[in-house]
Amino acid sequence: PLPAPDFTLTDQRGRPFRLSEQRGRFVLLFFGYTACPDACPTTLSNLRRALDMLGPGAGRVRVAMVTVDPERDTPERLAAYFDSKGDEPFIGLTGPRENLESIWRDYSVAVQREEAPQEGAGYWVAHSASTYLIDPQGRLLANYAFGTPAKDMATDLRRRMRGG
Repeated sequence: PLPAPDFTLTDQRGRPFRLSEQRGRFVLLFFGYTACPDACPTTLSNLRRALDMLGPGAGRVRVAMVTVDPERDTPERLAAYFDSKGDEPFIGLTGPRENLESIWRDYSVAVQREEAPQEGAGYWVAHSASTYLIDPQGRLLANYAFGTPAKDMATDLRRRMRGG
């Protein structure tokens, strides 16, 4: 496996989050935004179910969402978004657009702003919707496609946690 590209961003509590400081844990990393109408809530729900299926092993897993909408996704907005869903172990990450664009490139994430003045949001952000699995040594192990069932992710994580 290849090393996961390292980065430092700001979490929903205003604290620095560095990917390399998560060593010793598995990290499920995905890219999304709080105003996303479909893919992001579905991904979050799937990841929540996968962690629930892991039981006590879920404590070895961090879930982090890197925003694709830094103009709206401030630390305060990310905190309100995750707190309202009861997703305490989930981390929302934001930062300056230039830093985020570099991270998006490193993870081959496509991001496209689409104006939608007729919509209340004013614009949408079309983006890649897969989830990356990073092992406790900081290596990319898997890329779960959007819609991968929670049961399949939990089964794969459980196997990897056992060293299989």
